[in-house]
Amino acid sequence: MIKQIFIVSLLCLLPLQAVSRSAGEDEMIRRIEDASAAIESLECSFVQTKSMKILDDRMVSEGKMYCSQPGRLRWEYTSPYSSIFIVNGDTVFLENEGRTDSVDVRKNRMYREMAGFMLGSVSGKCLSDEKSFHVSVTEDAGEWVVTLVPVKKSMLQMWTKLVLHFDPARNTVSGIEMHEQSGDLTVISFTDVKLNGDLDPGLFHLK
Repeated sequence: MIKQIFIVSLLCLLPLQAVSRSAGEDEMIRRIEDASAAIESLECSFVQTKSMKILDDRMVSEGKMYCSQPGRLRWEYTSPYSSIFIVNGDTVFLENEGRTDSVDVRKNRMYREMAGFMLGSVSGKCLSDEKSFHVSVTEDAGEWVVTLVPVKKSMLQMWTKLVLHFDPARNTVSGIEMHEQSGDLTVISFTDVKLNGDLDPGLFHLK
């Protein structure tokens, strides 16, 4: 599952293709970006559901996410297995199946880009880039829904679209949908979001 998050992170780091948007769409994005600038820390729980078309089955995992400015994030799976991904400045820490690794992002472009996206996507900072995705914004059932459609062939081979759901009350991401060309769908829902609380610095290191 960590590998899947890596791939999505790289995709979303790529800029969004500029298209004609209404004043209402631009206002939604502006509000999200303005709110993100005021976020010093964020803590939430998440549920990730992978629906597999071929197997007609679903895999559900749960975890916690912590984000603290500047440049610190912890993405932790707690059920049905344990796995941790941490960004702390220029270092990425990984713990999976009892193995721990650290990577200097200054020497690894993939991890540098991945870390940058994961820190920015939870608050919508990636919405203002303009190159490789068509972006559209709608309002549905009290949510703001941003749909990213890849235009590059390499991306279209993997994904049909990526959908971000924003809570307009907090202007933060409440859920992510990843639609694969295979027909598989991964949905991540964020709950119990807490903004600007005190986070233990130890969260951003592996013991």
